[in-house]
Amino acid sequence: MEKKAESPIVPLSVFANRALVGDFVLFALAWGAYIAVNTYLPMWSQAILGTSALIGGVTLIPNSILDIGGSQSTPALMRHFNNYRLLIFNLTLLAISAVGLILVPINTPYQILMIIASFSGFGVGAIFVILQIKVQVDASEKDMAPATSLSFLIRILAQTIMSAIYGVIMNLALGRGIASHHGITMTMMNKLSDAESAKSLPQALIPTMRTIFHSGITQIMWTSVVLLILAYIANFIYNHHEAKKAAE
Repeated sequence: MEKKAESPIVPLSVFANRALVGDFVLFALAWGAYIAVNTYLPMWSQAILGTSALIGGVTLIPNSILDIGGSQSTPALMRHFNNYRLLIFNLTLLAISAVGLILVPINTPYQILMIIASFSGFGVGAIFVILQIKVQVDASEKDMAPATSLSFLIRILAQTIMSAIYGVIMNLALGRGIASHHGITMTMMNKLSDAESAKSLPQALIPTMRTIFHSGITQIMWTSVVLLILAYIANFIYNHHEAKKAAE
């Protein structure tokens, strides 16, 4: 239908543009990886550290502030560094957050968790600017508007799809943990992330329940790391020629 439409919603010509496809792939991988930290950091604070929902939400404030910082500082950096190297740097910032949450112990204070998550905030803010400009440069004048809109849609879809996948990973981890520990149910695990509901849980079981929940978050962060590795590969495939040009 899109091929025959006079004004297609998504011109298929954008997918014939190799550079644009690379931009879209990087958008999807970066945002799919980022949503892991953005979703499960507050849950770590609430379910594992036992904080309120308010404090859980506060853990993302430095992340959001540095998101703005990353987006505002990147145009100046783009005058001195090529996109390939800037993407490597900012994907690494996302990786620091994901790997950091894998390595830190279960009882890490939420202030430390906030610092770890802030790296991904700066990284994703910078990546947004780099790739959004790149989309507009790589698209033809005719395809610029639909390509820009499509890049937004791809980010949303990546977050939505990966949120669902991360939810499945968490539920599987909880299921395995429940199966190996008698006396713990899924209903109890669901109450763990709410400070008020958690008060009604058997206190002797809470450390075990928190360990089970932590294992689920760790598996989610590993999945995020895999996406970032794929993003490094995609960046090399589609953008390494920029580094070669800069070296010449």
